Amino acid sequence: MNNKIQNKLAVLTSDPGVYIMKNANDDIIYVGKAKNLKNRVSQYFVANSQHSPKVLRMVSNIDHFEYIVTDSELEALILENNLIKQHKPKYNILLKDDKTYPFIALNKNSDYPRFTLSRKRSDPSFRYFGPFQSSKSVWDIIRTINAVFGLYGCNHVFPRDFNKFRPCLNYHIGKCVGICTGKISSAEYKENVSQAVAFLNGDYKKVLSDLESEMLCCSKDLNFEKAAVLRDRIDSIKRLESKQIIVLSPDVNRDIIAHSELEDEICFSVMHIRQGKLLFQDTVFISDSSDDIIGVFIERYYQQKDIIPKEIAVEHMPKSHQLLSQWLSSQRGSLVKLFEAKKGESARLIEMCRKNALEKLAEKRSNGVRSNKLMGQIAQMLGISKIPSRIEMYDISHFGGDSTVGGMVVWENGRFRKSEYKKFKFDDAVQDDYKHTYEMIERRLKRLDSGSEGFNKAPDIIFLDGGAGHLNAVYELVSKRNINIFGLVKDRKHRTRACVSIKGEVDLRVNPAVFKFFTNLQDEVHRYAISYMQKKKSGQMFSSELMSVPGVGKARYKSLMDHFKTIDNLKNAGVEEISKINGVSNELAEKIYNSLREV
Repeated sequence: MNNKIQNKLAVLTSDPGVYIMKNANDDIIYVGKAKNLKNRVSQYFVANSQHSPKVLRMVSNIDHFEYIVTDSELEALILENNLIKQHKPKYNILLKDDKTYPFIALNKNSDYPRFTLSRKRSDPSFRYFGPFQSSKSVWDIIRTINAVFGLYGCNHVFPRDFNKFRPCLNYHIGKCVGICTGKISSAEYKENVSQAVAFLNGDYKKVLSDLESEMLCCSKDLNFEKAAVLRDRIDSIKRLESKQIIVLSPDVNRDIIAHSELEDEICFSVMHIRQGKLLFQDTVFISDSSDDIIGVFIERYYQQKDIIPKEIAVEHMPKSHQLLSQWLSSQRGSLVKLFEAKKGESARLIEMCRKNALEKLAEKRSNGVRSNKLMGQIAQMLGISKIPSRIEMYDISHFGGDSTVGGMVVWENGRFRKSEYKKFKFDDAVQDDYKHTYEMIERRLKRLDSGSEGFNKAPDIIFLDGGAGHLNAVYELVSKRNINIFGLVKDRKHRTRACVSIKGEVDLRVNPAVFKFFTNLQDEVHRYAISYMQKKKSGQMFSSELMSVPGVGKARYKSLMDHFKTIDNLKNAGVEEISKINGVSNELAEKIYNSLREV
């Protein structure tokens, strides 16, 4: 395994997607899909693995690989199939049979149509749904749809086989309307088929609405048996939704364009959709200071007229969109629609493109270090121009307003630096988190300016455990310096939710890796601050108890602590040892000893 592969594996995402293996000549030799890209691709390069000779031969020819992140394993499957058909990679032919992915087929010309599996989509008398992941998936869905909508799954032909045999078990348990009895008309049966077709097309809401209306009518007519059947059908449809696949219209010819920026580099991701299928994704890195970066990219990218689609969906309309539309249309020789994707499928694909662009950008900047990739994603999400290497997180902790303390934890170069954690004590008894946060940050920055040991490293980002109020309390103090500052907000269940800046909130839950990092960061500073507060509170309680002993005042308390250094040492001391302290008699030593046994 070469360094290129090793570095890429170190920062490879765990999202679903498609991986593309290439040889030293940059030829595509294998395309595969994965529910977890990192786990699947890594398996190819495990030493002493039990791969077959064909796979080992393929792995030996891999020089590098690319990948495309998708929203689901299903989309990865469809994209994999399209890429294999387009590029015909050598080892896909060797390692896969010549069958294509299966479809659900429905004979439109039959009086009693039946759903079946088909490997081809060429017969005009059939209606097709899919493709699906496997033949097992197809048969699972067919069986479920048949049970939900009362359709038959046997191989009999109707009406030819009416009343030639007894109804099967499915009829008796309500999973089939019983066509074999000859009591169900073609029109009545086709109504159930229409509901199943509407469901497969994604019209769940209409199907559910119609069934719920019918169920209410049955209830009003006291036909409770049929109402119960419809109720069960509604419940089954809701469970079945998770298996449904919505295929784009076959006449869609569209490119989806989105980008991400990090430091001085920009990455564009372009998804090419032809005949309703996501064929491939293109990634382009550019460096440009133009304020119309999307327009500049489109002009550069579509220099070849044969790749210009009918439609181009963008995240934001470029300033030169009218001129670009005219230019694209003249290049293609027909009208090209340039539009901003605000909703629907195109908006979802825009987000997928942006996610892929961020992945590639963070990967390129990471130099094979996973934490660097994570910091790149954080910088992009928070709109920071520089990838952070040192992060400081601050929290205030108190016990009912008493024993107020502050804690600072440090994350630097991929790990927590516990040796650089700092504690802050506050002398006043006022419970004011904003005031104490200001004082804590002020003291930290003064130590930075003076070059105090342990404080002489400037953070790239300061995070506060708190919302907009905490942020506003110290923003002016920090904004004068080249330090980014944010607050971390929790939800009502005290779970990390968002990062807040003066510009607004950023939802951290959209990226699992980033969300996990900030949750760990917030938990760590909370743990550190609370442990310090509890220690301080324990010390205060101890000193209060000790000074309540007759004969022990501030002077004798100081003498005791100067000698024994810690509370535990004093608690473990005997009467004779305590009496050796100047000003402590044997009688007083015995009182102190007995008092310590009660603390």
